[in-house]
Amino acid sequence: MQSGMSNIRVAVIGGTGLAGRHLVDALRKAGANAVPVSRSDGVDVTTGAGLDQALSGAQRVVDVTSAATNDEAAARAFFSAAGKHLQQAAERAGAERLALLSIIGADRVAGGYLAAKLDHERAVQGGPVAACVLRSSPFHEFPGQLLQ
Repeated sequence: MQSGMSNIRVAVIGGTGLAGRHLVDALRKAGANAVPVSRSDGVDVTTGAGLDQALSGAQRVVDVTSAATNDEAAARAFFSAAGKHLQQAAERAGAERLALLSIIGADRVAGGYLAAKLDHERAVQGGPVAACVLRSSPFHEFPGQLLQ
């Protein structure tokens, strides 16, 4: 992490989830004022409810949300709405940057969950707040999910 993060407020959307909780911890260790944002806080990225309050004062917004479905249509609806609402709320909050955690190969698949993640990327990058996408491989999650 970069030095001098103590003056930076970072809202982590999905901040209590599998990836989010680790990101919040890492940001805090780096000195950032990392604020986890989740449904349990009354924030709904699909409707935008609670986003303005959650992003208030945030200079950075990181989106690590995931859809709770593998159904392509439902995942596309979730991610498209989430990206749109996050861009709008980040702009109203005066955030300087928006970052999105996505999946390697999202741009190489024509359907399914990965295609929905590509919709998410496009929605986040299509707004007025400067946005970047980090694609990672979430495969370490799959064995546990399969066993459940």
